[in-house]
Amino acid sequence: MSFAGALALTSLWLAEAAVLCLAPCERLPRDERHPWHETQAELDLRPERGLFEVAVRIDALELEQALSRRAGRRLSLDRTDEVAPQLEAWTRESFLARSAGGSWATLNWVGFEAEVRDAWIFFELILPPGPGPLSLSNQMLFERNAFQSNKLFVRAEDFGAVLVCEPGAPWATLSAVDLPPPPGPQVGWSVRLPPLPGTFAARLAAEGTDSPAIPGPIGG
Repeated sequence: MSFAGALALTSLWLAEAAVLCLAPCERLPRDERHPWHETQAELDLRPERGLFEVAVRIDALELEQALSRRAGRRLSLDRTDEVAPQLEAWTRESFLARSAGGSWATLNWVGFEAEVRDAWIFFELILPPGPGPLSLSNQMLFERNAFQSNKLFVRAEDFGAVLVCEPGAPWATLSAVDLPPPPGPQVGWSVRLPPLPGTFAARLAAEGTDSPAIPGPIGG
């Protein structure tokens, strides 16, 4: 076989091999190739103030892309003055809480921090007046990822719960209890959180921390 013939045969073989390697991936939607998309929200109950202090960790690139799509133009998390209004509005649309009577929680915006891989979103969630239970929903990135899973780590002193919000089940529920009401003329309400297992509480005390992952899930 001539050199030219051998070269042509080799090129044909490489092309066929490339098709065989790429074809299975090309047939899969993006979300099936990368099925795990997750945010983690830490909700610390402050019963004396009648609110949750909330910090949400989210993938920085996905957040930037979601905000750019919402704004209809390219946005960068590095440009705080430009991004902050869009991010605040998007957070208000995506992170919701309501009482059994239909009263909605109020969101007080605090700010955000952008790191290399992750971004942190900070705000306060003022508990609505009325009887429990309290329903919570974090729908961030639902519009982008069919397999999105948003975890809520709820903490209050020696109590804790983990809730999960997904596109097929966007709301999770906490039951009401008689904790100190929030300040103000309206009768506030709070949430009952199941006690942590004794061994877990002991480990927290030994480690001197209040922010590890808490076993769950609870609610739905």
